[in-house]
Amino acid sequence: MINSTPEISDADKTKLSAIAEFEGNNFSTLVSLSGLSKTDDFIGADLSNVDFSNSDLRGFNFTDADLSGCYGVSFQIDETTNLTGANVSSSIFALEKEKREFFSMHKDHLALFTRLQKEYWTTGALWVGENLRRTSKNFEASAKIAKYLYAGVKDETYKNQILYGIRSTFRTEEEYKEFLLNQLIDPQITQRSLRGVIDILGKRFASDPVINRILLLHLGHENKDIRKLCIPPVMTRRFFSQNREAIFTRIKNESDPFLRMTYTQHFAANAGPRAAQLLFNEDKKAYHDYAVPIDDRLFFGFVRGAVRAQKIARKAARIQKGMNVSMGTDVRYDEVVEAMDFYEPELRRFRDMGLPLKLAYSVEGFKRQLRAAREDIIEVE
Repeated sequence: MINSTPEISDADKTKLSAIAEFEGNNFSTLVSLSGLSKTDDFIGADLSNVDFSNSDLRGFNFTDADLSGCYGVSFQIDETTNLTGANVSSSIFALEKEKREFFSMHKDHLALFTRLQKEYWTTGALWVGENLRRTSKNFEASAKIAKYLYAGVKDETYKNQILYGIRSTFRTEEEYKEFLLNQLIDPQITQRSLRGVIDILGKRFASDPVINRILLLHLGHENKDIRKLCIPPVMTRRFFSQNREAIFTRIKNESDPFLRMTYTQHFAANAGPRAAQLLFNEDKKAYHDYAVPIDDRLFFGFVRGAVRAQKIARKAARIQKGMNVSMGTDVRYDEVVEAMDFYEPELRRFRDMGLPLKLAYSVEGFKRQLRAAREDIIEVE
């Protein structure tokens, strides 16, 4: 038997060297380096579960190919990408193929879709919301066109306006919710689009426990604007009481001081008026950042501020009832002394409930602060 080593041409050696040196797994780049033909070599190919991230797929012929389970972000595709007969189940190509098949059967809708894609964001978004269903004649068509429109528009401002404007194109609120949920699993969703989806879900579907769990997960998102949108719906009284431990876990990990104050504000709303009065920093006109230690000076300010807030609330209630009001809202020395015994255990109760307050004050320290400020407290006869 004669052993022979096949000869590799210089051109093939160059290709193999380029592939070996290429760092990454960009599909279109590897195809180009390998010398494969994007128009001939992928017909009927098994490309299931391939990552097409950052690939330029324009001009590829995937006729009868298995593209099931394919995924990726930031890939390019247009009308020159052939998906005829391809299996796109659970794939990033599923919506594109569905859109093509829909417009091939409803050519009268294609002109409308093309026009809307080119509209300026303000007029276009309003037109979508008010007229799309009427023009397309039925909910099914309007919802599909809205879905394809949202997926195809690249301008971030227009895209976000469309998200809000297309609600009326769906037959029911449930269908609109399902559309929004589908956007969350889109691997190409931008942070701006995600903010829009989260905002709508939190405002329109906050009572849905499934939506609240999704929002709860996004409390840990890297983008603070997205975390901010999630706080109000998950801190509603009912959901908060049912998911207290999970929410407090997120609270403890929050790094942004403004969001920590937002958590305190919503916690106070759930805990009752006493919490709202005590945890509001009268000097800063903002709720307390729970990561800031409550030392003697802060504790004194909280107590004094809470007493004043109580007096203001009582005075406002009497005015609303048309009663004669002669009471003032200045805080007396004895009122602060008396309130300390009431509010000191309240702070500890809030901490025991789970709010990660850092209590660094002492009763003796509070009294020293009180004596130092006695001259500033207005005595009311």
